[in-house]
Amino acid sequence: MTGSDDALDSRLVRPFSMRRGRTSRRTSELSMSTLVWTVRTDIMPGELSPEQMQILELCHVRHGTAGRGSVGVAIAELSAMLDIPLAVTKVLASELIDRELLEFSKPARADDPDVTTMKRVLNGLRELRV
Repeated sequence: MTGSDDALDSRLVRPFSMRRGRTSRRTSELSMSTLVWTVRTDIMPGELSPEQMQILELCHVRHGTAGRGSVGVAIAELSAMLDIPLAVTKVLASELIDRELLEFSKPARADDPDVTTMKRVLNGLRELRV
């Protein structure tokens, strides 16, 4: 095998070995657009996989530097930045959430009205009653 064949071979197997057969109860709660951010960085060396350490670092840099009002990083974005499959990224992020190292928020669904829209509707209804 040539060097490029070895690299290709390792990319086909390696991402799925990152999970080591693990799953998380929270995996189904995470979608591609779920935002995650780092809340703790007090990790002992060797406690996490290299990929999980990268996730924490990416989420800390994106969220931590801009303050509390900043947004997190989408699961799909982490998957792309780390060049690992989405399903693997979800499992790794879920484990970090379970260990309270990451927090997440589900994006609002398109069919959920926002508060501003609801207030406008309410004000409009009040005006009709006059």
